[in-house]
Amino acid sequence: MRRWLGTLAVSALMGLSCAATAPFTASPGASDSGAHDPRDPSPEQVRATGASALARGDFEAALGAYQLAGRLAGQEDREGRYAALLGSARAQSALGEYAAAQEAMEEAGRLADAMGDAPRAAAAQVALGGIELAQGHAARAETALRAGAEAARKLGRPALEAAALNDLGNVELLRADPAAAADFYQRAASVAGNSGDFGLAARSWANAVRAQRGQPARALESVARAEEALARVPDATGRSALLLNLGLELRDAAQESPVSAGEMRARSGALLEEALAAARVAGNLRIQSQALGGLGGLAEAEGRVSEALSFTRRALETGRALDAPESVYLWQAQLGRLLAEQGERGAAIQALERSVSTLQLLRDRPVWGGDLAGSSFDLRVAPVYRSLLDLLLLEASESADPAQVQVYLGRARSVMENFKAAELRDFFRDDCVDAQRARTRELETVSRRATILYPILLAHRTALLVSAADGSLDLVSVPVGREALEAEARALRAQLERQATRRYLVHAQRLYDWLIRPLEPKLDASGTETLVFVPDGALMMIPMASLHDGEQFLVEKFALATTPGFDLVDPAPVDREALEALLAGISKSVDGEAPLPNVVEELRVVEALLGAEVMLDEAFLRSDLRESLEDRNFGIVHIATHAQFSADSDDTFLLAWDGRLGLDELSEDVGLFRFRDEPLELLTLSACETARGDDRAGLGLSGMAVKAGARSVLGSLWSVNDPAATALVETFYTRLMAGDSRAQALRAAQLGLLADFRYRHPAYWAPFLLIGTWL
Repeated sequence: MRRWLGTLAVSALMGLSCAATAPFTASPGASDSGAHDPRDPSPEQVRATGASALARGDFEAALGAYQLAGRLAGQEDREGRYAALLGSARAQSALGEYAAAQEAMEEAGRLADAMGDAPRAAAAQVALGGIELAQGHAARAETALRAGAEAARKLGRPALEAAALNDLGNVELLRADPAAAADFYQRAASVAGNSGDFGLAARSWANAVRAQRGQPARALESVARAEEALARVPDATGRSALLLNLGLELRDAAQESPVSAGEMRARSGALLEEALAAARVAGNLRIQSQALGGLGGLAEAEGRVSEALSFTRRALETGRALDAPESVYLWQAQLGRLLAEQGERGAAIQALERSVSTLQLLRDRPVWGGDLAGSSFDLRVAPVYRSLLDLLLLEASESADPAQVQVYLGRARSVMENFKAAELRDFFRDDCVDAQRARTRELETVSRRATILYPILLAHRTALLVSAADGSLDLVSVPVGREALEAEARALRAQLERQATRRYLVHAQRLYDWLIRPLEPKLDASGTETLVFVPDGALMMIPMASLHDGEQFLVEKFALATTPGFDLVDPAPVDREALEALLAGISKSVDGEAPLPNVVEELRVVEALLGAEVMLDEAFLRSDLRESLEDRNFGIVHIATHAQFSADSDDTFLLAWDGRLGLDELSEDVGLFRFRDEPLELLTLSACETARGDDRAGLGLSGMAVKAGARSVLGSLWSVNDPAATALVETFYTRLMAGDSRAQALRAAQLGLLADFRYRHPAYWAPFLLIGTWL
């Protein structure tokens, strides 16, 4: 998925990835040979202009120069075209245009193969691995990088080998294995240093600091080794970028090493000051802005608010002179936090709103990359939204003017919807979110008996923002911070799947007390029949139906639905006239997965209720599924097979007879309905599993309705390979076709299992979620 790579604006300059910047030395005798008009600049001159622009951080100018150089190089000048493609890919990676960078490097690789130039082919392979890594594709990156490292070693290209080893360290951090990552970084630094590439050695040692967070002695040793290498880097621009990277890594490492934090911050500040001075000499405004912002963040961490404000404002002033929204939003958010610390809440809200607006500009500039230890969307982007939400909700809670309260709550709701859309956009890496938002309507025109609940998880409290059917908004705050609430949610999820214990109850009741009990008077007074959750954080991973008031489950009180955001719902009741259904499933063992024998009966029952085209076992082929979806306008698609939703959209799939059907492929097939007058009414995935322990895994399931263009999805958080699943599905479709809303039909099905002593435990009925429209 798209992730924010380290410190965003500098990742491509000095960044954590070395592959795209590894030096390439042409084969002996290679030269540019393309003929050109002597009045025009030569391809070499234009490439030199591009290299200069790239060095000073003017990536747009660099890209333009390299693309011009490619046009100037004749078809016979394959070396010149290769060099231009390599430069273009570097500039495009710096701009976050990874798809274009990948296309350029693939073409460069083909040129190298056509020339029979093994060193250039290896360089292209390593660079491609770096681009795959920047997009979060760990497995594909590892394959390319290992092959590239081996080829570089055999060819005697130590700088290229070191670049590949460094990025293999990045792959291990992406997989949350810091020990393996540190080993790769140290190997990369050793190879680079022995070959005389001290810049690459310094970069690898700086990356080792990140892998050694929480180990201050080792981190400080890596800093010393990086500084030794830096002392031998003569180039001012390269040196300033490396100093900046090292200073920022050390600053972040200090947060996880409280005993050594003072020493680490002091050395971080010295490195950032040195980076700032070197960037001024080199005239690199990007690095100046990053260094100033980093110094501001360091002062903020140490409580020096006035000094932090001065640095941050200077960083903003410098950053605005550049086309660098990926760094400007960070300084705007930092300014907002500092102003809030000074008690200037109005100015702080304005600064944070500007930061959110700047983030909106990044929707078409995918500067996400492979994060190196968990989701940096959560680390870099989500805090901006949460900080703004915190201040808006404080203003609402403290205002004595009811009209003003509604204004602040309306702004908070809008921010929350934008936050949820950005989160899904990050996960899916496409514009399906924006297309879906264009179809939404106001709640009061959709349902008079539904209430939408936004639990907003903040550092020291949980805000329950309630959107009532009459259009009014209300706010209740619970003195439970995000960390405690998410720990409780994870504990509930862990216990729910264990059929032989009732230990889930303590967690289910505690969450009910925090999330529902404070709202009971309002829900009773409003006559709410359907409660719709827009879950935040770890709440995406639990079934709200399982919350318990001490006597009843929540599903015994309300019909329930989940949506990634109300603005992402296409609200309409099921059109039951001439409703066609497509059923597909796998009951036998495929791809090493256990058989699902109950699938046969499940599909038989649904076919009897709906009348349907059925694709079972050998008949469930990926190509046939697509062909059926292209040929007929199905209203229901029901798929019963192993399906996995993980934190990475690339690891989210379901099984067909002939292999895995990835999320992109599935959404392309089912998403055909987005371009028809009548969208898909319901997509059912009855045997899917969402990876426990990773809060972002819930995005795959919760966002499936958006990605596929379906009005709603019925899916499960864990697989229930039991006749209970068949019974639930049968009741659901029976009630749906009899006129119940989607949410009412699911509630009836779950209550039916609850009434059967064999299936009273929530492990059987709770995992089924209705996502999207509930009508």
